[in-house]
Amino acid sequence: MTWRDRLQRASFRGVEFRVEAHQSGSSRRVVPFEFPGRDEKVVQDLGRGLDVVRLRAYVIGPDYDRQRDALLAACRRAGPGTLVHPYLGRLEVRCTDFRVEERSTVGGLAVFTLAFIEAGGTAQGLFRADVAPVAAASEAAETLRTVAVDSWQERIAAAGPPGRSALAIAGRVRALADYVRALPYTGPAAEVASLLRDGRALADAAIDLVAVPSDLAGSVREIVVGIASAFESRRARVAVLLDLLEQSPTRSAAPVSGLFASRAASEDATDDLIRALAAAQVVDDAGEADWEFLGQATAALERLQAGVDELADRADAATYGALTGLVAAAPDVMPTEPASLPELERVELGRSAPALVVAYERYGDASRDGELAARNPRAVRHPGRLPAAETLEVLSS
Repeated sequence: MTWRDRLQRASFRGVEFRVEAHQSGSSRRVVPFEFPGRDEKVVQDLGRGLDVVRLRAYVIGPDYDRQRDALLAACRRAGPGTLVHPYLGRLEVRCTDFRVEERSTVGGLAVFTLAFIEAGGTAQGLFRADVAPVAAASEAAETLRTVAVDSWQERIAAAGPPGRSALAIAGRVRALADYVRALPYTGPAAEVASLLRDGRALADAAIDLVAVPSDLAGSVREIVVGIASAFESRRARVAVLLDLLEQSPTRSAAPVSGLFASRAASEDATDDLIRALAAAQVVDDAGEADWEFLGQATAALERLQAGVDELADRADAATYGALTGLVAAAPDVMPTEPASLPELERVELGRSAPALVVAYERYGDASRDGELAARNPRAVRHPGRLPAAETLEVLSS
């Protein structure tokens, strides 16, 4: 593998861009003392200065303006974030300066000058290091909920009189109720019963609620939030909500007009509302999800980004900005660094051995023998004997 193979795609807070040139460096913080009438000098070393990274970056292409706005939103956000540097890898940094240049003679291109410093710590006794990212992510999620509801009301109003699209909207809402009814819940019985009851009530009243869009949108929002509360594990909540985000009914490619156009536009708007609410709830729950290993968290983040990208393709300006803010906040609350979670590895045993022996040798904890057996049900027929020459899935730590 050469250095070219080790290059990484540049991004900040999950927003990708290209890099033309970079500079990085640091300094020693020293204070010289000079005394009158003496030749001796004293230099006091105050330690290493902050690492500084400067990038000349750009976004280009037919959607460059959206990429530009997304990168600007990521740079404007307070607090530390993850910079994927093409040459230096992943860095936790703070953006201290960002400037963008566009020229009328060159279309489809925005050139950025970016400056970052290492993230550093937080003042002890004042703040917990993880409070700011969690609060920012929660704020981004709530912003998306509000904007998505407003956008939905505007879109169905633009589609024509309510009577034209009432059945289409009600059909999408009933589909949400059917989805809720079919989920394998694991949460408190009272929460599950309440959610199912609300789902049935919404399905029954959907056609009437179309006449009061704000009430219908509020009920849909409560259902999506209720899905999360009906699962004990936050990781299970995220999985279910990502499935809902990825629900994208197949549309006919044939051109439509009149009544059919109104119905199609209302269906699309309602689908986008439900999926945007699901994306917001994913970010609310992902920060405290009980991830087992790093691959789970990174796969969830990739699914979230893909789903949001699809929504953004047909979003209005306000919704696009809210979606961009959500994606920019997500990497700060979802584990993306190897040090934060163990990796899932595949290994073979050189000899057959009991699970408790393997657990002790690998983790220094024989009580994790059940974990090995549970993670490899097909390979491990009995925990008293883990087979040799059989591929097993194990955690790195």
